[in-house]
Amino acid sequence: MDHVARHNPGQDSRRRTAQWVKAILQPDLEHVAGLHWEFHVDETSEDLWMINGFVPPPGGSEAERLWARNNATSSY
Repeated sequence: MDHVARHNPGQDSRRRTAQWVKAILQPDLEHVAGLHWEFHVDETSEDLWMINGFVPPPGGSEAERLWARNNATSSY
């Protein structure tokens, strides 16, 4: 799993993300007898991130809100 994290600046935030992923996976996996499961999340640098050829706008910016409202990328 790769996560381009804008909101995981510290250990507590990263732990919340891990708990969130666990909460998604565990209900489907815990009832399988003998199953060993694990996950790993890589935090990708924003400097190495593009969507549809665009560098995403800064977190919390009006351009980011526009992308969210439109559910589409655009230049900014």
